[in-house]
Amino acid sequence: MTVEEKKLQEILQEIAGRTEESYPCTPTPGIQFAPDGRISEVISKAGQIRIKKRGQSQWEIWAPTLYQSCMNPEQFCIYCLMIKDMGNGKLGLKTRYKEETVDLRACETEVSPWIPQIHKSDCLHCTNCGKCSW
Repeated sequence: MTVEEKKLQEILQEIAGRTEESYPCTPTPGIQFAPDGRISEVISKAGQIRIKKRGQSQWEIWAPTLYQSCMNPEQFCIYCLMIKDMGNGKLGLKTRYKEETVDLRACETEVSPWIPQIHKSDCLHCTNCGKCSW
């Protein structure tokens, strides 16, 4: 196993180890294994990954998304983060809103817990979503 493959497996194992119980999730969280026993894909509702590509100063955060229905504010759902071993030291990342393949040889990574929280919306760009009770 190459250094990149080992790093990729460590990332997948750390994300897979996070199991925060809370809201219903789409898709269902879980782990898929390759025939050789390595983790091939993780669907997480409780872990996030930060990626800093070589030459960039900002970290990019890939995390699940907590969704609150604007028509029924008591209804919540988590859209999970999907992380896949693409082979050759590449990591496939996918959320409900974006998707990317990252080469681990050209970036730094950090894995951390993700806690579902509702954040106050930006009232300067009001869309009458109802979150602020106006």
